[in-house]
Amino acid sequence: MIFRSPYGDVAVPKIPFHEFVLGRAEQRENALAFIDPDAQRRVTFGELVRDARRIAAGLAQRGMRKGDVFAVMLPNVPEFATAFFGVLAAGGIVTTLNPLYTSDEIAHQLKDSGAKYLLTIPPCFERASAAANSAGIRELFVVGDHAPIC
Repeated sequence: MIFRSPYGDVAVPKIPFHEFVLGRAEQRENALAFIDPDAQRRVTFGELVRDARRIAAGLAQRGMRKGDVFAVMLPNVPEFATAFFGVLAAGGIVTTLNPLYTSDEIAHQLKDSGAKYLLTIPPCFERASAAANSAGIRELFVVGDHAPIC
């Protein structure tokens, strides 16, 4: 059964998703995009765009190609959005993993999605590394110094 909204359709421009979301971010460069109360950090839209572009450039230098799948296994931290938009800007596809997954669950999703790269945090490294080895991940990235949540 199809349900229709009583409101009109929303026009979605035919541009990449990261451009749609971040396209006007530079106009709000000093406005806050994220507040991480646990780490007492603040990230502006300008910083988000700058860092996403840096990630995209770094991934391209490391051999990432359009259509490559990049797995992001991060908790709710600003780096999640930065990595997400950076991967999209590099032409990649993002698959997200729950940081509480077991090594077997991580490996299953990595294999199922065809991921070539994986990003996680130090407390999840052991499980992520074991899964990455069994799934044939090309490169495993670790970011941050977060309190153990895994």
